[in-house]
Amino acid sequence: MFNSLIFKLNTGNEKASRNLLALIDGALAEPEFTCIVLIFNVYFTKSKILLLSLLLKFKFTTNQ
Repeated sequence: MFNSLIFKLNTGNEKASRNLLALIDGALAEPEFTCIVLIFNVYFTKSKILLLSLLLKFKFTTNQ
């Protein structure tokens, strides 16, 4: 599913973490990103998590 992508999530908001992983999984589905290691220490509110995930999705989809 994530190939070699590693996530470290430190958060108390499990639903927001699952939403973030789903969005990033969609953004990183391309094979070029199989060796990327992302470490997240998520202490954000839900809106900041959404903003972070949208920025990552934009960054990785425009670098193709």
